[in-house]
Amino acid sequence: MLDRASRQEGFTDRRASRRRLLSLRIEIWLRAKPKNIEPLRLTTQNVSRKGFYFLSNRLLAQGTRLNFRMRIPRNLTGGSTKVMSGIARCVRVENILGSGAGHYGIGMQIERARYLKNR
Repeated sequence: MLDRASRQEGFTDRRASRRRLLSLRIEIWLRAKPKNIEPLRLTTQNVSRKGFYFLSNRLLAQGTRLNFRMRIPRNLTGGSTKVMSGIARCVRVENILGSGAGHYGIGMQIERARYLKNR
């Protein structure tokens, strides 16, 4: 929800669902994963029902589709820890250092997801 000052200045929030500031472990990898390449392991900065945002030292092009796997702790599920797996598309890339190199803020929109069965 936007505050009154933001509305008065003409800003609008385009997000379809509310974000939560959560540090969750996540793994991402290319849809056609080459053999002997490990997934990139990261930590989210925030998560919503429709996407997630993380920091990376690797630049990712907007529109890139990736596989992901995310652990959701039991304090958020109301039961046991769950693992969500799916496909997400890069919808936002920010150079957070402003230098053209270094760290990037990456926003991913979840296109398809499911919970894996507990083993």
